[in-house]
Amino acid sequence: MSKKTKEMLEKIDASKEVLATMPQNNVKNIKIYKEKIQELKEEYQKYKIEVENKLQKRYQNAITCKENEEEKVFQKKLDATNWILEMLDSIKTSYEKMGLDKSIYVISRYYKDNLENVNNQIGQCIEKFEKVGIQITLEDFEYSIYVQEYMKVFFQEINENGANSEKLKKKFDEIYWKCPELLMHIELNLRNIYLKYQQAIDKFYEIEKSNKLNQIKITPEEIKKMNINIKKQLIEVKENDVKRIQQEFLDGKLNVKNFADSKIRLNIQKILAENLIDEIYENKEIQENINKFLNSLIEYYYYMQFEFIINDIKKHYKEKENYKKIYDNTKKEIEKLEKNLKKLNKKVTRKGLFRIKNVSYKQTPEIKETIQKIKEKYKQLDKNKFYNKIYTELNNNSTLYDALNLANSYYVYLTSCIIENFENITQEEIDEKIKKLHKYIDNPFNTIINNTNLLDDKDLALIIKDRYKLLNFKIEKEDFELSNLKSYIDNLKNIKTSIILKNAKLNIEDIEQLCEIKKMLQL
Repeated sequence: MSKKTKEMLEKIDASKEVLATMPQNNVKNIKIYKEKIQELKEEYQKYKIEVENKLQKRYQNAITCKENEEEKVFQKKLDATNWILEMLDSIKTSYEKMGLDKSIYVISRYYKDNLENVNNQIGQCIEKFEKVGIQITLEDFEYSIYVQEYMKVFFQEINENGANSEKLKKKFDEIYWKCPELLMHIELNLRNIYLKYQQAIDKFYEIEKSNKLNQIKITPEEIKKMNINIKKQLIEVKENDVKRIQQEFLDGKLNVKNFADSKIRLNIQKILAENLIDEIYENKEIQENINKFLNSLIEYYYYMQFEFIINDIKKHYKEKENYKKIYDNTKKEIEKLEKNLKKLNKKVTRKGLFRIKNVSYKQTPEIKETIQKIKEKYKQLDKNKFYNKIYTELNNNSTLYDALNLANSYYVYLTSCIIENFENITQEEIDEKIKKLHKYIDNPFNTIINNTNLLDDKDLALIIKDRYKLLNFKIEKEDFELSNLKSYIDNLKNIKTSIILKNAKLNIEDIEQLCEIKKMLQL
């Protein structure tokens, strides 16, 4: 207890004693008593403000820190190499590189979305074409007179009044009752536009790739190695940033109670051989092994969550010979159907969609049936594109990483695979899983999935267990069950954080006091 705190407590006791001795037996004394209370209240209110100001200043000094310049440098390098790798990516087609897969997927789910968002996605698709040198005009929208009629207003309104304009909503309502499938027609039309200009778009990316390789003057393999090293350095900088750790305590992401010496020692006893416990804060080799052990467990934890994707790709890989020409064949079927649709539209309108004056025509059953067939074929095309990629990108030497990286490149496949395995999952939950997968395969410390063959049936849990038992870690088969593993990983993370704090000479008691100050100040 500080000298000032002791003096303040003594003063409070003295004030209480004064009040206790004051008489309250008549009106006059009661008045004097109340005046004294008010006097003391005002006096202590000043002390309270003074203390709060000091605490506020102390808190601000503790949390205020300059932006980590080293982190900024690594992040800038990482962004640059990520962009180059995206440009050099040979797994994605130009359709995925443009981001059309995600936008058109959203449009295809129009029945689960709102009109403004769907219109925004249509606008984004048009912008994506512009970015690769393709200027989309009204004449590209030729699936039906309804599509042409709606897109005419769309082009007029989208830049001036936005996707939620009254005129656009009115036009949609007007057309919808004649053609409830309007947005589905627009989706198919956008797919058709991509196929129509695919050669030019592919050429755009080939030129970009060639120009980029000429600029950087190093091989794609060297860029990948550089990218991995930058990621490792960035992660290490972030993990060892004690200000960041301190902020996690203040934000409630970490609990100071889990970092008491007794609690940490108990956790260490659970995972490390008895003879090494006292060396943990001094022995760099033990600390390095803890990092490796933690990385391996995290890697396995996420592998378990995405094993269903591995199993699905394995199944299709065994049938890969069936997928050799399946994508091209489906494309040809679509081209044939779309050519027929054009003829049918021309036959009904007699003059063609862009010369017709009268908008009172109705789609024939044959047109509706043809459009429905095209829709089904485009669904098949998405699947067959991925299956064809299994044929071209994977071989008997491919790793678990190769399979997951392929899946991560194809949003539509990933989405359908997740839906098949998780009944009643929401779109937000699907996108969250996809983010997790991306983060997982992007981890530069992965060693298991990078070195395990896709076709192997190894017991990965057993391999990890045996490896780290040799390094004096305690772990059993049941610890690898998903619910137990999460707890084990959390304990290891806390031990690692405790080591970082000790190395930085930052006491958990100081952090706890800072958390209390934040609570007192109601920040």
